[in-house]
Amino acid sequence: MIVEEIWNWVKEEYFKHQREPGVVYVTDLVSCPKRREMELKYPIIASSHIYNPTAVQGQILHLGLEHLLKQRLKEVRTEVEVEREIFGVKLRGRMDAIIEAKGHRYGLELKTALRDTNLPHEHHILQCRIYNFLANLPYTVLLYITPDRICEYKVEGAISEEELEKLLNDDKAPRWDWECTRYCPFAKVCESKKSGR
Repeated sequence: MIVEEIWNWVKEEYFKHQREPGVVYVTDLVSCPKRREMELKYPIIASSHIYNPTAVQGQILHLGLEHLLKQRLKEVRTEVEVEREIFGVKLRGRMDAIIEAKGHRYGLELKTALRDTNLPHEHHILQCRIYNFLANLPYTVLLYITPDRICEYKVEGAISEEELEKLLNDDKAPRWDWECTRYCPFAKVCESKKSGR
C-alpha cells in the first residue's frame, strides 16, 4: 500500500517535468550530450530510471531538506525555476533552493552519493556555476549527504558566456569518463558508449 503510493508519486513527479522543444536544460550541459538525444528517441528507456530505489531515496531526501529549510529559514524558496535566453536557446534549470538571509542571497544544490570520495565532483561544480549565471547569484552552496558524512562546498562565480557557448556546442560523448557504465540507462543502445571505464 505505501510502496504503491511512493511509486505513484515518483511517476507523477516524472511526468510533471517533460522536455519542451527549444529548451536546453542545465542537466544537459553537465552530462553526455547524447543523453538528450536518446531521451527523445527512446522515451520508454528514459522513464525506466525513475524506478531506481537509489534515485527515489535522493528525491525523498530532497523533500525532507526542503521541509527542514522552510522550518529553519524564513527567506527560502525551493524548487526554483531559473531561465535565460542565450545564443538562440532557452537555458533552463531547477535549483533546489535560493536562500536570502542576513543580507546574503545564494543558491543551494543538494547531492546524495553512495561514497564520499573525490568531493566535490567536477560536474556538480559546473552545474552550480551555471545556476549562478542563470540566477545572478554570487555563489551556490553545494551540499552533499552521503552515508559517511554531510558536508558543503561554496561554489563562487558564474560560468562565462564564452564557456557556456562552448558547452552548448560540445558534442563530445560521453562528457565524463564514468557516465556510460555507471549511470546511463541508454548505454545498451548507444553507439558512443565507452566500455571498461
